[in-house]
Amino acid sequence: MFDLTSSKLLIVALVALIVVGPKDLPVLLRAIGKYVGIIRRQANEFRAYFDEAMKEQEIAKLREEMVAMKRDVQATVESAGRALESDIQHAKSDLDSVKGDLDRRIAEPAVPASAVPSQSDSGPVTPELLPVPATPVSLQSSAAGDLPTDAARAASTPAAPAARPSVGIGA
Repeated sequence: MFDLTSSKLLIVALVALIVVGPKDLPVLLRAIGKYVGIIRRQANEFRAYFDEAMKEQEIAKLREEMVAMKRDVQATVESAGRALESDIQHAKSDLDSVKGDLDRRIAEPAVPASAVPSQSDSGPVTPELLPVPATPVSLQSSAAGDLPTDAARAASTPAAPAARPSVGIGA
């Protein structure tokens, strides 16, 4: 705005010395300094008020953003809660239907009476028809108490499990 160089300031000082005089120049410089100080304080106050207003505006803007984020988070949580409640209701209904199916299967006889052979139809029960329980074979150990030998292990393992009818939930 004002392009003041050292040469221009020297010219202004000489003019002030000639116009005011050497006796009143210190009083004039004190008055100018006083007014410059007042102007600087007012400029600093204005700057401080301006900065404070800007900070308040930024805080208000941040507060609005936080409120918007809060609304978004609440909406997300509520929708997730509704979805979770829906999934729980579906799971409950599925469990109720499975429970109903199980209750019906338990209430029904396992084998119909017509499918069970009577004593007179099948004849006497022979030992070949009865299931044979697996009997453990005692393992022989050495006198020192070592683990059983390979021959003892081979003798203790059953050859093949007997085929038994399976009764299960899905059957």
